[in-house]
Amino acid sequence: MKYKQIKKIWHYLWHYYFPNEKDKILKEFRANGQQKLFEHENICEKSIIMEIGGYHGDFTAEIAARYNPYIYVFEPIAEFASIIEERFKKNKKIKLWKIGLSNFTSLYTISINDDGSSLFKEEKKEKLETIQMKDIIEWFDENDIESVALMQINIEGGEYPLLERLIESGYVQKIEHIQIQFHDQYHENAEELMLKIQNELSKTHKLSFQYKFIWENWILK
Repeated sequence: MKYKQIKKIWHYLWHYYFPNEKDKILKEFRANGQQKLFEHENICEKSIIMEIGGYHGDFTAEIAARYNPYIYVFEPIAEFASIIEERFKKNKKIKLWKIGLSNFTSLYTISINDDGSSLFKEEKKEKLETIQMKDIIEWFDENDIESVALMQINIEGGEYPLLERLIESGYVQKIEHIQIQFHDQYHENAEELMLKIQNELSKTHKLSFQYKFIWENWILK
């Protein structure tokens, strides 16, 4: 058995028998909250959905099956983008964008670690890849996006600058439902950043559910 597999098993057993606060929240989410990610009464066949951080496209697949809306999936990592492209090649309402969205436009280096790939860490043992990042406001303007029914954000620490950009520009009000996975492992002041964003979001949106540092959803007032 490889060291990485042993480490993963040990990590699982430790958190199973000695759960911390986040482990308890995750257990509650899996029991009572997971389906909430897919329950959005505002979505119809004409809606536009944005999944930022597509990975293998599981969220997109479920939303497409339930509502058949137009879905824009953003996945800049070549390996994962290829999986999404192949998976949805027959669905003309799903469009893959092989870029990442943030508060800037530039090429950038990302650390590849399966669904934990991030711009905000660089470990020697991990593979690195150069990806195209795009300012989310530029993307909205270039594609004439006026309304988004649901934006799902799971980008391993990149949610903070992305949301700050949406809020400062006022474009956050173009988004009916914002579904976010905040991460606490990439920024030392992650909780402070999260609280600041939540405070700003509360001015335009109302919180519909929250599992701290797991998933939460905000609905436009």
